[in-house]
Amino acid sequence: MLAPQHQRVGGPAEADLLTKMLDHFLKTSRSTGNGSAQPPSRTARSCCGTRSRSVPDLFAGGLVTGGFAVNADQAEAIATAEIPLWVTHGVHDHLLNINLARDTRTALTNAYAAAACPAR
Repeated sequence: MLAPQHQRVGGPAEADLLTKMLDHFLKTSRSTGNGSAQPPSRTARSCCGTRSRSVPDLFAGGLVTGGFAVNADQAEAIATAEIPLWVTHGVHDHLLNINLARDTRTALTNAYAAAACPAR
């Protein structure tokens, strides 16, 4: 399991750091016995899911356990890729307001609805 932590260096830099971490993990993960790396699960878990939302094609699903709200482009990318994303957030989180998770849920719900029924 990988649990990347938010570095607060901006979305593109966060996505780059996540990609480098995953590349390193895939290169160094344990062998299956035939010399090849064991393929990891494609489910992401991140304390702050910004990076997993920034590179949605890398994941089959994700668990956001607190974080910043997705923007419209991120929500659209997640919905278009049909990635299941579970959003959880502590009601009494003293660092990030619960409304960030609620806004993420709303943005994702709207994006999935738009992807399912595109405007004609």
